[in-house]
Amino acid sequence: CMEYITANGTIYKCSKVTTGLDSISFTFIQENVSIDTIVEQFKTVTELSVSDDENNEQYGIYNNLEFKALSISANGNMTVTMFIRSNMEIRLENLEISQAEQDDVLAELIYGGR
Repeated sequence: CMEYITANGTIYKCSKVTTGLDSISFTFIQENVSIDTIVEQFKTVTELSVSDDENNEQYGIYNNLEFKALSISANGNMTVTMFIRSNMEIRLENLEISQAEQDDVLAELIYGGR
């Protein structure tokens, strides 16, 4: 069964798309694609869609993604796994960033504010 992943405007032909509670994985069919190219293309992907034909009739849209891993099977097939971050994880990350920024401002005021 052929499926298609669309990410950052590019359509990738896949032989297998698997979803879990907090991840989506897909195995590429394209030949002559380097490991470095796949990593480079997917490390910035935060959203993708899945369709069952090249006309992009979507049946799955995934947001809040983060590149997790690229694995290579014995026959050379490459599988990408993307982590699906929960709303709680995103809120916590934003709080941590906000706290770090506040800490930097306070340090500047206390130790170098002149």
